[in-house]
Amino acid sequence: MHTRKLYLGFLSMFFSFASFIPEVGVHNKLLLAALFYVGVVFISEWITIHFAHKSLLQEIRKSWHNTFAFILTTAVGGLLLDGVAKFLGKLWIYPDWTPIFYAAIFIPGFAAYWLAICESYLAVKVLLDKITPGKRRVGKLHRYERWFYSTLGMCGVIFSLLATLLLLIDFFQQSLPLFVPDDVRVSAPSFQVAFTEVMLLFLGIWFFLEWLEYYRKKTSLIKDIVHHYYTPLIAIVLGSMITSVFMELQNVPAGLWRYTNWPLSDFAVLDMPILIFIIWPLHYITFLSLFRAMTNKESAMIWQSDRIA
Repeated sequence: MHTRKLYLGFLSMFFSFASFIPEVGVHNKLLLAALFYVGVVFISEWITIHFAHKSLLQEIRKSWHNTFAFILTTAVGGLLLDGVAKFLGKLWIYPDWTPIFYAAIFIPGFAAYWLAICESYLAVKVLLDKITPGKRRVGKLHRYERWFYSTLGMCGVIFSLLATLLLLIDFFQQSLPLFVPDDVRVSAPSFQVAFTEVMLLFLGIWFFLEWLEYYRKKTSLIKDIVHHYYTPLIAIVLGSMITSVFMELQNVPAGLWRYTNWPLSDFAVLDMPILIFIIWPLHYITFLSLFRAMTNKESAMIWQSDRIA
């Protein structure tokens, strides 16, 4: 049964690259993207079940509460990602999508997207744990951690508010609509990308989530690092590198999304700014932290097991 998942995963990923066939319609492009996500999930599921006897998908489907919690988390993650980077930052567009179509696929689309992100991370993490077993539990906190995470949380709130304010000021000065169907420079040649503000907001959200995970007596990425368990960080870097290359490659001919207005865009690969691949780990850090902060057992695999004194 589990081996079948592996075969189906590879087949799904293989057929998803039919996006390179000319004259593929918009709806077929979306179907091919869905096949890609299915492939990532099934392959990753096989790895986590085979090597760790755990399944994120089964945990999510275990109850309506778990399913709803995951969908809610993915919706919040989608609002943060597209709300900041797309609508305010204008860093990418969906050239073939109308606002109504975008709204219709928002929840299922981001549920599939974030599930693929989580599964790919967990698959790499499980393999790394097999190769280099690390510390699995946080049994005792360092003395400085209470004030450290409180400070981190306050910095997160300050950074988030400051970045949001700067983004809103910049947005209203540009006088641009939220939903821009083409390159924003066509409508506003003087547009300046608020890339620094976007990065500042990411830091703010991450720092706040680190505090929230600490407050809820859960482990977190920084806590794992502080307690000398580096596997999650390495898994984020490796997982994002692998996933980003295949996901972006699959989208090149399909063009479901197009990157626009990125700084350092002259340094590109596959007609995409190389900076995109460099900051791809931010997808993982933000959503994995959000998922762990907002849920309980269904996200227990994300960092270490929680046993904090």
